[in-house]
Amino acid sequence: MTPEVLQITDHNFMDILAQGKKEFPLQYYVDEFEKYPGRMIPLHWHPEIEFYVVSGCTLQIQLGQTTITLGEGDGLFINSNVLHSFSPIDSGKSACPNIVFSHELLAPYGSIIYQKYMQDILKDEEIPYILLHPDCPWHKSILSLLDKTFSLLQKYSPPSDFYGQFPYIGFQNADVQSQCYEMEVQALLNKIWQIIYLNRFDIPKSAVKKNNHLLQIRMQKMLAFIHDNYAEPITLQDISGAADISKSEASRCFHSYLRESPISYLLNYRLEKAKNMLHQSDCTILEISEKCGFGSASYFCKIFRRETGITALQYRQLIAAAVPAGRR
Repeated sequence: MTPEVLQITDHNFMDILAQGKKEFPLQYYVDEFEKYPGRMIPLHWHPEIEFYVVSGCTLQIQLGQTTITLGEGDGLFINSNVLHSFSPIDSGKSACPNIVFSHELLAPYGSIIYQKYMQDILKDEEIPYILLHPDCPWHKSILSLLDKTFSLLQKYSPPSDFYGQFPYIGFQNADVQSQCYEMEVQALLNKIWQIIYLNRFDIPKSAVKKNNHLLQIRMQKMLAFIHDNYAEPITLQDISGAADISKSEASRCFHSYLRESPISYLLNYRLEKAKNMLHQSDCTILEISEKCGFGSASYFCKIFRRETGITALQYRQLIAAAVPAGRR
């Protein structure tokens, strides 16, 4: 594994990766957490919807301000624009298949299908996600359809532009044959959505926390400020001022969404930027410490060793000797 920095989001945690092509807006992934920095996929969101199945591990998943745990064979539907992250609890070898796609693959805005069967679910803040367990009959039907969907995409879809070829998974329908896999995938996803719609009254609702949208806007403003100014001296007052809130409210927002303080997030962000420079540049330790906002080389080296267990130079040597990884 190459310990490189994972960069899949913009300043506001929006996923910057293209989900498929304009002509077929769907992307198939297989998440191998042992190949990711920190063995996790960090907090992000996207306007597309997502279906995820856990394989080879037990996952802790953050969805907005809620944290859930899913085991082998469990699945998950993640609604549009929901902040989420994934991290395995155990150290097993994982290969979790998932798809991210635009609802327009099934029905465009303004269509009768979108208006009658999709928009009420997609826009319902009380349905940020749906847990899919094999012991529930209609959940099991969706998981079975996802198996066939994944099988088709594994066999026929082109490699990801960003990640390349994904590992082979022995799905139940792995030997499926098709002369028009895109149409079959679309039909399968339509069937999945039909099942969700017909069982919509059985979907547990999540309580919408007061001012949740306002909290997200505040978080985005503060994160954008940190990402734009991390190279400069920054205080908690500076961070909270970016969202025009108090220091205590800024800390509450960060703990709600990121489980850490604003200053801790700033420090970790600077460290990730420093790791990236150690990986991709020939800058000296002094230059990196200055460009990443640490102020001095001695302070940077102290923090780097404390947080990683090795020196910055050892980290650079480790990267140079490593074989590049193919998946985020």
